[in-house]
Amino acid sequence: MLKGEKQMGDKEEGSSFNRRITMVNNRPHIYIVSSSDKGEPSGEPARLKMGRGAADSLKEQTPPAVSFFGHHIGKLLASDKPEAEEFGPVDKELESSLEAVRRKLQMIRAPYAYGESRISQEEMKHQRFIEQRNRAQEALFEDIIRRHGEFVTGLGSENLWSLHDLMVMEANHEAVCSQEESVHELVECNLLTFLRRKASEQAWQRLEGFLIQFQIPFPMSSSMEDPAEPLRNEKVREERKKSAQNEFLKMPAQQLAELILGNVPNWVYSYPQKDAYLWQLTVLQGVTAGLAANLLMKYLSIWEEHSTEILDRIQQEFMGRINEIRQRGESATDLPEVLSVSKELQRISGEEIPNRIWKHIFSTLDAS
Repeated sequence: MLKGEKQMGDKEEGSSFNRRITMVNNRPHIYIVSSSDKGEPSGEPARLKMGRGAADSLKEQTPPAVSFFGHHIGKLLASDKPEAEEFGPVDKELESSLEAVRRKLQMIRAPYAYGESRISQEEMKHQRFIEQRNRAQEALFEDIIRRHGEFVTGLGSENLWSLHDLMVMEANHEAVCSQEESVHELVECNLLTFLRRKASEQAWQRLEGFLIQFQIPFPMSSSMEDPAEPLRNEKVREERKKSAQNEFLKMPAQQLAELILGNVPNWVYSYPQKDAYLWQLTVLQGVTAGLAANLLMKYLSIWEEHSTEILDRIQQEFMGRINEIRQRGESATDLPEVLSVSKELQRISGEEIPNRIWKHIFSTLDAS
């Protein structure tokens, strides 16, 4: 259980959810958030704190942002505001003028009362859609929690809220990775993304194990089934599971974060019917997203604990090779050779080093 779960438990006192509506391309996207969340996000990308202990970093993560390995980037300092000057009669004249304008607006708007009532009706209709949509999301989240209990994953509501926060931080970190210019920071970004994808792969394998253990058929639309051809149905079901797996593994971190809570922002006004094929599939995806976030937290904890040892091994294995490639690049005389050297270095930083670190992490996790 995460150290940050106490705070997440506080979120669920009283009402479990608050609704937040965000307009994206003039379309409302509705999010259910913890009832104790106050204020709106600043919009600034958060960075994932990488000090000792991933659970501690969850608990302590507050602005200002920090980088992947705990190097501070900066702080937002609130300066004291100077006292306002008194303007004497100017403010009275301004108040009087505004009042005159307000009276004029009331006179002009009177003929449009009918139009305003129409707008009010549309707003009420929109609000009803929002309320129905959010009730459906609450019900789906409850089904996700229920599945976690049936599968005995050890993840309850408090855990899922904490893991959602972890995955949101990871998603925000990935979002700014493309803006990094430092090779060191790019390697850090590559490692984090690599571990998140490995966590998704391992989580899906666990889901398949649960489905076999509890004899639960993978969801499939009834329109794809033919009662007269059971063998064909099983083949179609297996193909559908493979397709769903590929879709899940390609999901960005932000989408995985929302799935942990059963939130699908693209379903703007309505969710599928409860217990329908798409509902059941989303429940399983939500369970798997929670498992992936939990695995990612474990991977990061192992990395933080053993990073010095692992990096020593990485240096022994790659330093000579990197120096050799560098010398080849410095002595290159044509463009194709320079591009070849650059591509090889990118592969080492983006694939080989993260994969080697992953093997150390996985072997440690497997031995524990």
